[in-house]
Formats: sequence, structure tokens, C-alpha cells
Amino acid sequence: MFSDHVEAAQGIAAWHAILGDAMAHEIGHLLLGSYPHSVSGLMRAEWRREEYVRSAQGGLLFTPHEGELMRAEVLARIRQQNTTQTLGSFLAK
Repeated sequence: MFSDHVEAAQGIAAWHAILGDAMAHEIGHLLLGSYPHSVSGLMRAEWRREEYVRSAQGGLLFTPHEGELMRAEVLARIRQQNTTQTLGSFLAK
């Protein structure tokens, strides 16, 4: 729960930094699908003091591999949408 993160980060990171990183973490789940949590970084299942310090510094990030997977997923979704729109336009004729 978000309020648990805010409480745990008290005195380390501002609530808005934690909120932004928590939102990025959840978007990561949407784009990564069944990809498991990481042992470190933004996709870590349980955030520790280290993650809150990085959040405060703007350095709580996805791993390079997670970034690659998410970029590939976004591109695949764009291609799928373009294909669907093209097919829809063709069928409407």
C-alpha cells in the first residue's frame, strides 16, 4: 500500500518522489507482464532504505534489461494497433 511506503520513507524521501516511483513500478508490471520482481531497483518487490534514498535522489531506476523489455513491448503494442487500424480501414471500404 502506498501509505506504507510513505511512512517507511519518512525523513528520507518526499511523498511525491515515492508516488512517482510507485507509479513507475506499477506501469512496469503492466509492460513486463509476468516478468518477476528484481533483486534491486525500481522493480524490487520490497523497498528498503536504499531504494528510498535512490528515490530521493531521482536514481531509482529500471534495470537496462527491464528497459529493453518494456521498449520492445511498447513497440509491439504500437505495431499491433497500427495493424488493427489498417485492417479496420480496409474492412470499412
